[in-house]
Amino acid sequence: MSDSEESVRSLSKRHKLSLSLFNDGSGDDLDDISSTASTKEEESSRSDTPTQLYARRGRGKHKSKKCKLQYKCTNILHEDHGQPIFGVQINLNAPEQDPLTFATVGNNRVSVYECQENGKVKLLQAYVDPSNDENFYCCAWSHDDVTKQPLLAVAGVRGIVRIISPVAMQCIKHYVGHGNAINELKFHPRLKSSVVREQGSFHANVEH
Repeated sequence: MSDSEESVRSLSKRHKLSLSLFNDGSGDDLDDISSTASTKEEESSRSDTPTQLYARRGRGKHKSKKCKLQYKCTNILHEDHGQPIFGVQINLNAPEQDPLTFATVGNNRVSVYECQENGKVKLLQAYVDPSNDENFYCCAWSHDDVTKQPLLAVAGVRGIVRIISPVAMQCIKHYVGHGNAINELKFHPRLKSSVVREQGSFHANVEH
């Protein structure tokens, strides 16, 4: 018998001896060994995400930390028309030294407010559409390229875009769409006098 065959037999005897030390004859231990091995192989084949790594290293159940936003309600406004308010937009184009203003649209009403200290809000202007059938859904702020004065675009169920000048306190322009309701208004980020209106039937139009 060669030396290689003797070494193979000795290794096989050691392997059987090591198994017999953990085997009580029932075969359950072998099942446990095989199941443990398969579990380790499955775990190694999975991609380790940061969540899985944290769960393995940590002890007990992982308690997720809830981020508490530091906001609180300082004021509540009730408009006298008693109808839902569909749009609220803050005028982000105003100079930093000017008070913060925002507009709301609902029913056939457009309101402009000013934020004051200690959570107080002051009504500056209110506009009512000539048609009782109008129901404004959206608004958007911009400013005139020449005068830098603020402009407020509003639109709603009748499909008419109205451009309001808070300085002149009147509607200075209006655009008539194809008849469907206008759900959203956006001014061009560079061409401040161009407004994009999104209407029903997935239409988007640009007005100058």
